[in-house]
Amino acid sequence: MLGVLLVLVTEAAAIPADQADHAAYLIRTARPEEAAHIATAALELEPDDVVAQQLYIRSRLLLDEAEMLRQQYRTWQEASPDDPLRRALRATVIRGTDDRAAWCDEAWPLVEPRSEGAGWATAWVRLRLAGPCGGDPGDALEHLRQLAGEDARRWAALLEVALERGPVESWMLEPIRAVAAEAPSELAVLRSLWRKDASGPVLHKARRVVLGAVEGLVDGERAEELYAAVRVLKRADRRNAEVVERKWLALDPAAQVPRPGRSAIVSVLAKAGREPTYEGQLAVLDGLGPPTEAEDLTYWQSRRAFVLEGLGRGDEAVAALAVAHEAAPTSHRAARAYFRSAVRLGVGLEAALIAVDAAFERTPSAPVILPVVRQPPRLVFSIRRF
Repeated sequence: MLGVLLVLVTEAAAIPADQADHAAYLIRTARPEEAAHIATAALELEPDDVVAQQLYIRSRLLLDEAEMLRQQYRTWQEASPDDPLRRALRATVIRGTDDRAAWCDEAWPLVEPRSEGAGWATAWVRLRLAGPCGGDPGDALEHLRQLAGEDARRWAALLEVALERGPVESWMLEPIRAVAAEAPSELAVLRSLWRKDASGPVLHKARRVVLGAVEGLVDGERAEELYAAVRVLKRADRRNAEVVERKWLALDPAAQVPRPGRSAIVSVLAKAGREPTYEGQLAVLDGLGPPTEAEDLTYWQSRRAFVLEGLGRGDEAVAALAVAHEAAPTSHRAARAYFRSAVRLGVGLEAALIAVDAAFERTPSAPVILPVVRQPPRLVFSIRRF
């Protein structure tokens, strides 16, 4: 989902931490092309830099270049098919697309079964795929705890997922302190401590730690940290959030403010994803009802389509994707998802083809997806739009 915050997960990073923080911030504030330039420059110096790889993947996905990425990383991985990092990064690309059927058919076999020699990148993708692909999310989460070590950014990523799954447990308090002290630009991932249903034995202690760190950020001049403070305060202290937000936007006028209400749709989609059955997922989604904002409606209908297809209700799945496209008629992502499902299910193909043509006609400067071309084994990173 595009609304979910990017969290850097480090393995052996060569990109300087401040550059990585800034690129992640650019992605969070709707400037993926600038982030892609930073990631590409880092990869030209060190192609195996995992943090730069993940920034590159995330920014390119947001630029609607999923097909180019899938071709690129498939070629790279197939040149060294047993390399765990290449397998994990190819799975990361697939997991970042709306092609949910490929999550389990293509991505899951790249990272499962669990390998003791695999690193954080592999374990992270295993966690994100375990739920929808029949794995054990609890085991995957425990594996990540073993690998996190003293890396505050790893703990930030892990805590975000753990807090989505359940209460604030005692073991989380020290990692929360580490994030607050060593990776303050990642504090936004802890704003779920202020969810209405948040609970746990150390909830109030954890909130005090985070608010204490935020208090130290609001007098600073780093846009990345002010943004994190705003995201937390919008949940914890809305009155002061407005003051800090004005300061942040004065410092970085080009930043795009997260839209109010977006967290609600993200929360519902995350809750649906935790349901073990398609029936349960559909009940959660339909319990929300169609969102009024066009962008949220697109996400909601796209997720419903995935679930409906899983239930064998192909006609309804394609109809849901048609509505998703109508809500975002210039979105290449929505149009492609609609077309692929129509082809796969043999339903409404003519209308879906018209939708794809219309989406590209409305944005003639958009990237053109080329046919698959076999490239040399080396993964080549490029600024140019395909």
